[in-house]
Amino acid sequence: MAGVHYLPRQEIDRNRWDAAAATDATGLPYGFCWWLDAATQGRWDGIVLGDYQAVWPLPNTGYFGRFTRVQRAVFTQQSGPFGIFSGADLPAMFNALPKRINSFALPISERLALTDVPTGRQAHYRTNLLLDLSPGVDELTAGYASGLRRKLRKHGPAHLESATVEEVMDVYQHVVGPKVGLRKKHFTRGRALMNAALDNNAGLCVKLTDDDGTLLATNFLPHYGGRLINLLPASTPAGYRREGMARLLHGIITAHAGEDGLLDFEGSDVPGIATFFRQFGPVERPYLSVE
Repeated sequence: MAGVHYLPRQEIDRNRWDAAAATDATGLPYGFCWWLDAATQGRWDGIVLGDYQAVWPLPNTGYFGRFTRVQRAVFTQQSGPFGIFSGADLPAMFNALPKRINSFALPISERLALTDVPTGRQAHYRTNLLLDLSPGVDELTAGYASGLRRKLRKHGPAHLESATVEEVMDVYQHVVGPKVGLRKKHFTRGRALMNAALDNNAGLCVKLTDDDGTLLATNFLPHYGGRLINLLPASTPAGYRREGMARLLHGIITAHAGEDGLLDFEGSDVPGIATFFRQFGPVERPYLSVE
């Protein structure tokens, strides 16, 4: 088995790390250094398998005496490993964790199963839903729930267009933030993530307006390797009345229908949100959370 090493962030070869993340079969951007820097404000270390064959980022909330707390980075659904690895490599990667880590809670790759998790670690599956965008728009729409198709017909077309980072964050901060208890630091990192993704040609900021010009919904969708991620969806008050988010997601699906890619709904374990996403006809692809 290839050697496994823990490296502090400042000792990581960023080019080789990113090259490993780029080989990951999931098509997720969460393993790239630019994503990790933005999502953690630079507070992450890593595990390296072999000669940068695979990499596993360890976001941390800093040092408390001589101890470290490792936990999920904000707006980051899966935390790796990324690259070329198998479930048989996971125990060695866990064994390479520094002894000073006294708190560990990370969602890990959808490529791994419960049987891969070392004995002594608690793990459970979390929900994620993916829609294959390769069929044409008519076939994709035919896969919608009948109730969703009725709503889309009732409210008619809307205008999907590019938005600015501030337009997206303004709606998300005022509508979603209070509901889920987000604080100033979350919005700061959200802006940093959006700007980093746009700088790396790996993000879409979009908004949906009705025929009368009313803003209905906004979203930020990072993307890599054909995978679009429904990361920061938010509806305005008018959007709630006019099915703004359903129409925005339909607009995204319509715009990318026929492409060799996926729409990643980014969850959800919340039953009502999962039911809403399932109306679009996705398949379930769970991932693990490990403590």
